[in-house]
Amino acid sequence: MAYRSTGQQQWEKEVTETINGGLPTMVRAQFSLSFPAIPLGTPASGVASASGAKVGDFVLLVPSMATVGLIFSGVVTTDGSLTIYAQNYTTDTVSPGTVSFSALLIR
Repeated sequence: MAYRSTGQQQWEKEVTETINGGLPTMVRAQFSLSFPAIPLGTPASGVASASGAKVGDFVLLVPSMATVGLIFSGVVTTDGSLTIYAQNYTTDTVSPGTVSFSALLIR
């Protein structure tokens, strides 16, 4: 039997786990949030529930409508709950109103 270093053994273990089901878990969520008028250069936020969301999940967001000048981001703040941030990068106030989102949570 050939000698395998500890690093090589760890690498083989991780590769085997990945091949045998170590694929990421993905959860889909859909929700709507109402945002107030957002002054230039400032953020706004809202909270949405997402069944299956876990702290540490990576959040991908797709808004249902074009929102010129706004960038949305999301964070799982507690299990089952997302905080969505809307950052206004324009030189004027933006009033997005109610925005529907599709989210993909990757663990």
